[in-house]
Amino acid sequence: MTLRVAFYGNIANNFFQLARSVRERSDIDAHLFLDAVDRRDEVTMRPENDDPSLRDAYPDWIHTGSYFTALSVAMPWRSPLVKEFQDFDLVVVSGIGPAIAQFAGRPWGFFVTGADLTMIPFPLRFFSRWRTARGRLAMLGMGTWQRRGIRRADEIWGQLFSPFQIALERLDVDSGRVSKTYLPVIFDATGYARSANSSEDLLDREILSALERSDFVVFHPSRIMMDDSQRAREIGQWKGNDVLVRGFAEFVESGIASAPLLVIPVRDASLDMGRARALVEDLGIEASVLWARPPRPSGFTRHELTALYSAANVVADDFGIGWFGAVVLEALSLGRPVLSHLDEAVMQELYPWHPVLDAATPSEVAERLTALATDPEFAAEVGKRGAAWVHEFHSYESATAKYVEAFNALAERKRAARTGPRYPESDGPR
Repeated sequence: MTLRVAFYGNIANNFFQLARSVRERSDIDAHLFLDAVDRRDEVTMRPENDDPSLRDAYPDWIHTGSYFTALSVAMPWRSPLVKEFQDFDLVVVSGIGPAIAQFAGRPWGFFVTGADLTMIPFPLRFFSRWRTARGRLAMLGMGTWQRRGIRRADEIWGQLFSPFQIALERLDVDSGRVSKTYLPVIFDATGYARSANSSEDLLDREILSALERSDFVVFHPSRIMMDDSQRAREIGQWKGNDVLVRGFAEFVESGIASAPLLVIPVRDASLDMGRARALVEDLGIEASVLWARPPRPSGFTRHELTALYSAANVVADDFGIGWFGAVVLEALSLGRPVLSHLDEAVMQELYPWHPVLDAATPSEVAERLTALATDPEFAAEVGKRGAAWVHEFHSYESATAKYVEAFNALAERKRAARTGPRYPESDGPR
């Protein structure tokens, strides 16, 4: 019997990549549901921003609709998705999906991406993040339903990094609902590398000129989030960008490169752009920093980013919590060395090896940049290992089977619980 799976909550286009992959490599009939809002600016959640050929028409397995409305914030069971989900054997959600999926009466799993677990279920802790009374009221309601939904998920797929574990403990989630299986984010590494060949013409002349004048480019596409308070650390909303900026300043001062350049995209999701600009000025490195403006406030699309990745000698990601996300996969798939800080204890549990160059202090950043700038063979080898790592652990070819197995196992377990005398009924949502 063909398993029909619905996906909702396309954070960072993860579910677009996943649904397409399982459709191509299994008999699962996967469908992706997208909210039909802000199509022009939601650069991290629209399939066409990964695959420009989809800009004018989606395939019949991608559906758009008004699924998350003002009414569904207060009464998520009124979302049209509840009825849509009832046509599927399994529902898989991220983002605010748990608030809705719990009312569909179908087996469902929660694929954790970040704030959907660490922030949304705790609206009172983050009241100040929403400036208006309307926004605060909405998050109070949504946070309540999100918290209830997460506790009732049939299965939760997450990672071992500390923000996820802290949030699960705060929510007092039944450990039996948390999967012991690690499902690595699926990424079309081959397709992404291929798309890089046609992206340079998407950059404006100012950016291209700055890149051409530089002899060593550090690209930092991550959000600028410099609040290092305990609360920000616990939820993963701290990226330690100042570590990179200070380390880069040390590298500039060393004179190793004659025209070094740090490229930082300007985007509205970066909460601390002002602090970053002030730090650059205080360090006196304004001439070596390019604040790259994308075609829209929300940032560069994944396709547009390929030109910046390809022009970089090294890509710098996150120097805070010790986890990783899309930036690492994108950069490594294009053979770029990646500099970041990782929780090595967790990484050793998840992977037998990894190619990311670790740095946790400005001095370590400067040392890593110096090594890459002075040893081209070393830099090329790091880039080569990075591309191999993405293909081995995160590509369509290597990771899809793990998802297919997990989805089939959950669907079968819930089916057996409904029909077999040895299994109790789920105490989840009806």
